[in-house]
Formats: sequence, C-alpha cells, structure tokens
Amino acid sequence: MPVVTLSKTTAVMADTHVISSSLDINYSAITTISLGVHNSASDVYRAIIKLDLGLVPNESDVSSALLNLTQMSYLSSTAKTFTVHKITSAFDPTTVAWNNQPTFGANPYASFAVSGSSTTVFTADITQLIQDWVNGEAIFGLLIKSADESVTGSYKAFGSLENSTTSYRPTLQPSPSTTHSRQQAKNRWRLWGSITRLLAQQLFLRHFHQGFSLVIY
Repeated sequence: MPVVTLSKTTAVMADTHVISSSLDINYSAITTISLGVHNSASDVYRAIIKLDLGLVPNESDVSSALLNLTQMSYLSSTAKTFTVHKITSAFDPTTVAWNNQPTFGANPYASFAVSGSSTTVFTADITQLIQDWVNGEAIFGLLIKSADESVTGSYKAFGSLENSTTSYRPTLQPSPSTTHSRQQAKNRWRLWGSITRLLAQQLFLRHFHQGFSLVIY
C-alpha cells in the first residue's frame, strides 16, 4: 500500500488551538498548536485541525492512517495521554476561539501518549476516523485534547502548519488501497453478474430451440 502524505503543500489544511482562559482569541497564525492543561485549571488547551482527503480515492480501503505531530515544548517530560476526536460541526480556523469552538464526538477515535524531548515526533493512529470519512461521512476536522482535562501540568506544544520548519508541521499519512477501490470492486461484480445472466440466457435459448426442433421432427 502506498502512503499518501497530506500536508500544507499537498492538501487544504489549517490548524489552531483554543484556550479556556482566552475565550474570544484566535491563534491560527502562530507557529505551534498546544494541548492539555497548563499550571492552572483555567488554562485548558485544545488543538483543532481542518483538512480534506482530496488525494485519497473515494471508498478506498484504508489500511492505516497516522497523524504525526512534532513536540516543540512542554511543562513536564512525564508521559501524558491525549485523545483525538471527530469534529461534528463547521468552523472557520481563522476565527475559531474557545467560545465558538466546534462540537465534537465524546468518544475518541484514538489516544496517544506524549513524553520525551523537543522535536520528537509522536503519532496517533486514526485509521478508523479516516475510513469513516472516506466512506462518505461529513469531514469537518479533528480535535485533540488531554484525556483528563481536570489534571493540570499536561501542557504540550507541537509544531503547527504555520511553522517555518516544514518537518515540524503536522502531517497525516493514510495508506489507501491502490489496487482497486471498493467502488471498483462493486463495479466488477456488477459486470460479472451481467455477463453471467447473459450467458445463462443464451444457454437457455440454445436448449429451448434444440428441444423445440426435436418435437417438430
């Protein structure tokens, strides 16, 4: 399976974060996206990523889809767990803030632990989410947050799509089937069914006419 890398240069993508202590401020122009809870329980960060799947064929079978984030800074190197959720309403990345953030599914599609040092790449497996989108569900984007927003000290910052270093930017790497999409498989079965019916009809007519001539004789 080939890996399709969706990035700022290959797809329509945008990212930002929202902060509970900055109710109406948009952060889409900065070079990092932040997650977790800072030293104060009033500083909750959630990252939001908007993207399209233009390079992934419709109704493909997605064998894997990996979201890659590069850590830039943190409060503690102790491992913290974050969850990835499907956004369920439209939003504008250039105006979104905590007060108007989009709705998202309560059940996460993936979770991943973050520890280590700066410039370390962390990966979340969001295969099922991408498969659901490829199957036709509305694509609004994804939201990443701390698994437990009641615990302080989980703050982590990652390179955003605005980062000047390309390798620090988020990427999504789905692996769609290139042999045949499921729609192509359906089309093949329909064609085979049509051929089978046609052959059956011809066989029936051949035997029918043979039988009829024998009766006359």
